[in-house]
Amino acid sequence: MKYLLIIFTAVSLFAQQNESVELKKLQKKFEEVNSIVSDFKQYTGGKQNISGKFFYQKKNKTRLEIKNIFIISDGETTYNYNKKENKVIISNYNESDPNVLSIEKFIYDYPSKCSNVDQVTEGRNTIVMIPKDNSLNFKKAVIVLNSDSMISKVVLIAKNGQSIEFVLSNLKLNPQIDADKFSFSPPENSKVIDLR
Repeated sequence: MKYLLIIFTAVSLFAQQNESVELKKLQKKFEEVNSIVSDFKQYTGGKQNISGKFFYQKKNKTRLEIKNIFIISDGETTYNYNKKENKVIISNYNESDPNVLSIEKFIYDYPSKCSNVDQVTEGRNTIVMIPKDNSLNFKKAVIVLNSDSMISKVVLIAKNGQSIEFVLSNLKLNPQIDADKFSFSPPENSKVIDLR
């Protein structure tokens, strides 16, 4: 019995040491955040392929403005509008859609499905998440934090080894965002593809 108690204590201490201190700071910081406005850049395989403006409001309301493309979600429906082609694709909101950045998933859901390790990379605090099984669509995620313990970059390593980076800059926390930023009505004469 004495040995079982020692083993249980050792396992408990090991689990506590493996808890991510940085994740707890991020979660605490995120509790104070109701909205975010930021510039963003996305890199695929190390090369920048898109940039634009990112808007977020709890709960899972997002808007990405990328040159002639707008991706808008109210947390239930996602609108992908190509202004140049005057085409709108409407679908049910899906957090696993690669076009949707669900900050809440990275902060609250994924950590429970991953082993989470704090690291310092290039002088920045990071949280490295390795999935415990194959239920997630990535084999590694790295969250890079700014000096205020808020997300400044997310790096995903896909199962095929390809890396996708989503970098936030000029981050503004809790700005006033008009509700119409997260709603969308297809323009007149646009081609609408409704996948719902």
